[in-house]
Amino acid sequence: MKQCVLYCLLLTVLASCSQMAIYQSPVHTNSSTYKTIPLQNEGIASASYAGLHISAGNANHRGHDYTLNLSGTYHRSHNFEGFQATYGANFMLGNYRVRRFSPDSSTSRYDGLGFDPAFINDHTGNKFFGAWGINGSFNAVMKTDIGEWRILGTELSYTNEFGNYLNFRRKLPVYYANSVDPHNQYFTYGFFTELVNTVGDGNTMGFKLAWTNAATKVTTLERDGSGRPYHEFTPRFLSATAQVTLHKMTMYGQANFGSYASSLQGGVLLRLGSTKKAGKAAGL
Repeated sequence: MKQCVLYCLLLTVLASCSQMAIYQSPVHTNSSTYKTIPLQNEGIASASYAGLHISAGNANHRGHDYTLNLSGTYHRSHNFEGFQATYGANFMLGNYRVRRFSPDSSTSRYDGLGFDPAFINDHTGNKFFGAWGINGSFNAVMKTDIGEWRILGTELSYTNEFGNYLNFRRKLPVYYANSVDPHNQYFTYGFFTELVNTVGDGNTMGFKLAWTNAATKVTTLERDGSGRPYHEFTPRFLSATAQVTLHKMTMYGQANFGSYASSLQGGVLLRLGSTKKAGKAAGL
């Protein structure tokens, strides 16, 4: 019995040391930029925002590859009695760096892993990608003594990807990597909670936690290269966001941790205009 346990532990250690090649959409962990919503007690019924965001991170198994992207966003926010909503659009440009696997394919470390490092090494380098999309959210809200609690909300997004990295994934033979997502359309749904507090006249700060899932699963192949499904997983990520709003400007930082990907994101949003609730004047 003792020998069996030791053998199982040894297999677990060896499996954890194995490298895989997993190429997902670059939108993964980057599909949920922060969206400002005025507090209910500000008396703003709706507002428009433009934002600029930058994100840097790792992708692939064990963060083997690097990603960097810049995105611009526009969204509208709405305040109702007891709930809030947003909708908007975004445009993203970025770079995905496909890194070499070392040592080369002749080394036993890669034997039977289900991917071909020699082939991938011939196609490494910086891969441009771009994407455009739309998004929306809806949440329940409750006032607190010093601000409000956005108790529970849901977020939806659709993104359409284009560029060299998409072409790389589509041209990569299915048995030359453990997992390849060839789709250019990316749908996500998620849930969040957020606490926002007032820290001065027109100023707020808040913290948000969100859990986001892709709408489609990704298949990983057997490590023996047979092409049989090893398992299916749904790309998903957890994000934590801290934000500060100074009158019309919001600054935020966000950490994203997901399936074979992670990223750090930061951005600035500016309120372009707003409409006061009935009986109050409109403002900018």
